[in-house]
Amino acid sequence: MSDKVITTSNVCQEVNFGIFDCSNGNILQGLELFLSQIMIPALKSQQHWGAVKEGLKSSQIQDFLYSVDRFVDTLSSSRQNLEDRIQLAEVDIDTYISNLQNPSDYITAGSNTEITEKLEEVLMIWIKQIRQVLVESEQMRREADDIGPSAELEHWKSRMSLFNSLLDDIKSSRVKKTISILQAARSKTLKQWKELDGSITIAANEAKDNVRYLYTLDKFFALLSKASPVTMVEQIPSLMNAVCMIYCTSPHYNTSERMTSLLLKITNQMINTCKTYLREGVSKIWDLDR
Repeated sequence: MSDKVITTSNVCQEVNFGIFDCSNGNILQGLELFLSQIMIPALKSQQHWGAVKEGLKSSQIQDFLYSVDRFVDTLSSSRQNLEDRIQLAEVDIDTYISNLQNPSDYITAGSNTEITEKLEEVLMIWIKQIRQVLVESEQMRREADDIGPSAELEHWKSRMSLFNSLLDDIKSSRVKKTISILQAARSKTLKQWKELDGSITIAANEAKDNVRYLYTLDKFFALLSKASPVTMVEQIPSLMNAVCMIYCTSPHYNTSERMTSLLLKITNQMINTCKTYLREGVSKIWDLDR
């Protein structure tokens, strides 16, 4: 920071200019790269913090840097969720569904063998795609051994975004018209479609519910990541009460498998925080009397 008056003669020395690389409209990615590769390294190497009071300096700076890191993590997560959105395959069916106006049009289209066979082929393509999504979503997650609990929240947020995007596509006009014609034709493929539609709805509701419950722990995750061993001990009883509440009330998250995974990640965060405390505060530790 500088108090100098900016003039045409000193602007090149006193002012920094930069641009976001938003190639192909990737605004989130451009902002994420700018913050993570330029701003955060610059902030972490900052020596002078202006009017920050000396007594509060360390904690305020730590809180600020943590907030910036979380903001960048949120940007990264949002960008990834947008990139991972699922859309049903684009198939050229406008010829068959574009002129449908009233119920009689659907009945007429449903009685046309050529139209129903074509739409059944399209529906089977979508069914195969949805099955693949469901299978992949149930596969075992590959995670680092020391991953923290915030990753659990991000996982369910990602699943919620994935299935909500799929549900939105299922509710689109082209899909609704296709289903209506096949209903008029009493197509046998609709049985499979209805089963998968129900599975997607269940998966979306589960993810939404788990995100809602895990958000109640998010404040504890933040405290654990920047606590000292002493303050961490003070937070553990409240954290465990919140975890117990989730186990007792959540309709989807109350399994041994999921609670074990969550508690393991919480333990990882506690260990990582203690490592950071020893590493960054090592001079203070060794200066203490035995």
